[in-house]
Amino acid sequence: MKSLPWPIELMNSRRLVCLVFALTITAANAEGLPQISSFTPHFGYKEGGTRLQIQGENFSDSMSVLIDNIPCADLLLYSPKELECTAPPHEEGIAPLTIKTRSGAFTTSRHTFAYIQELVPSPGYFRLLVGTKQNVTVRGGQPPYSFRIAKGDGTIDSAGVFTASLTPGAGLIEIQDSKNNLGFVPWEIFSPVAIVPETQTMKTDHVLKIGVMGGVPPYRLSKISGEGEVLGNGFFFRSPFNPGKATLKAVDSLGNSAEATIHFEKGPELRKRKIAVGNEHSCALIGGKILCWGSNADGQVGTLLVKRNTTAPVKTTGLDDEAVSVVSGLQHTCALLRSGSLKCWGDNRFGQIGDGTLQSRREPVQVIGMDSGVTGVVAGEFYTCAVAYDRLYCWGKNDKGQLGLRNRTNARVPEVVPDIGKYITAVGAGASHTCVIENFANVKCWGDNNNGQLGRGDRESSLTPIGITDISGKLEEIAAGWAHTCALVSGGVKCWGFNGIGTLGQGSKKDRFAPVEVSGMSRGVHFLTGGQYHNCATLDGRVSCWGYNYQGQVGDATLRNRTMPVPVKGLGAYAQDVATGSNHSCAILEEQEVACWGENYLGQLGDGTNEQKSAPGRALLKKAK
Repeated sequence: MKSLPWPIELMNSRRLVCLVFALTITAANAEGLPQISSFTPHFGYKEGGTRLQIQGENFSDSMSVLIDNIPCADLLLYSPKELECTAPPHEEGIAPLTIKTRSGAFTTSRHTFAYIQELVPSPGYFRLLVGTKQNVTVRGGQPPYSFRIAKGDGTIDSAGVFTASLTPGAGLIEIQDSKNNLGFVPWEIFSPVAIVPETQTMKTDHVLKIGVMGGVPPYRLSKISGEGEVLGNGFFFRSPFNPGKATLKAVDSLGNSAEATIHFEKGPELRKRKIAVGNEHSCALIGGKILCWGSNADGQVGTLLVKRNTTAPVKTTGLDDEAVSVVSGLQHTCALLRSGSLKCWGDNRFGQIGDGTLQSRREPVQVIGMDSGVTGVVAGEFYTCAVAYDRLYCWGKNDKGQLGLRNRTNARVPEVVPDIGKYITAVGAGASHTCVIENFANVKCWGDNNNGQLGRGDRESSLTPIGITDISGKLEEIAAGWAHTCALVSGGVKCWGFNGIGTLGQGSKKDRFAPVEVSGMSRGVHFLTGGQYHNCATLDGRVSCWGYNYQGQVGDATLRNRTMPVPVKGLGAYAQDVATGSNHSCAILEEQEVACWGENYLGQLGDGTNEQKSAPGRALLKKAK
């Protein structure tokens, strides 16, 4: 084979670019033998498959066409002067075209045919960052080459250097050789990988969804320093219990990466309760353990070791981690564990335990869906609410719409309250109504409103949260009773709702449909709790109570109802927390002591007796089993 000494005109019906090789030709002089006068095209790809149209003389079906002695396939004879066949595969270069008759005679065309190579750009496809460059080279075809942008944003110079635009997108480079054969290179431009935002702040013991953009998905997220953990294969990060920071790294499918710093801080959360009082039982959180006493008819004490009521504290069993908060409904109890898990026990006739059943539990059981991320819990009469991952969930009895689920259907498992924001700083759960504080600034209530306890100015109940407008200042705490509500506002206390026995503490017995200030409690209040018909608060570290007092639950050593706050007598110590139930109250004091007062016929005061007390007595914590 010989290389072409001169350029040959190329035609490319397939729009592919090929390297051309020439074909030498000699004429057949034998008279009467088949002869080729012309053919098209004059080139074909080395892979074969080019269909040749051949013109000449003396063509017959007893002859064959050879290209470099390889038969041309699928020969189709149209006439003695025209035929067609398909070129076989061949290496690059010139190949002679001959005709062979049945007798073995040969004639050679005086024209040329060339096997050529495609125009091949490199890379055939590429991705690159905005504003960066990519060099495109070409082999094959007939130099010189020209380049242009056929589609998309970007530039390319005569040497094949492509510069990406500053905007992500896709496009196409067109390459043309000197014989107008074309090649194409598709491309994509992408922005750098980024974690959005680059610096984030989240609360401790929370889960944050991490946003990743740019680059070429899929992404891979990992922690490269600090505390906390990336959850599974997703883009969620769980912060630890203590403040700190972590550095995360996101990598795209091409290996491009970005880093971000996550700071975790102690944010405002529902107050952790150290003392809990139900209808006829009480519980205290001492050194991470929970001790309970009083009525155990439904298992609310939380241990299989005690089957009956107990007048002295016993340890709740079945908690697999340290408890950080304890709350009680009428006859059930719940504990928030340090791991962020929530467990409940006791009465479950309305599903208030949250385990998906209506079976009462005598030991703690896991609340469904609350095995992590819980930051606060409260208990109403026959229902429970908790904040988990910045959302409010409620479950249990819902006859008055107290769960906030836009219906009156009981719930056996936690359900998200749909009309509440993500920044919940306090929750109050009563008999049949619920209130929340959002971002220390807004109060919303829902459920029963027969006595104006929703604070909306009327008696109309609501299945959805209603904002209270007649209250201003920093809203720090909220407590709900049987049919009344109290809030801690800028260090003072305001109440509204039922007031038939002085529950609102402002000196009268008239129901109030909007917040009114509690007498003598305009500042210095730290803790607030609402019982069935009475309330207690700590004023400058000392406990004062007001409201219904027929069982001595106010703690002033009398059995007279109090329409204004009076100091609890005989505590003699600073109260760390205080809780109120149906007809008794308890406070946890310094040195891990617990004092209780009020009704005691089932041992709910924990002093080893069944004697009612109108002033505090000490619970027998040291004798706890």
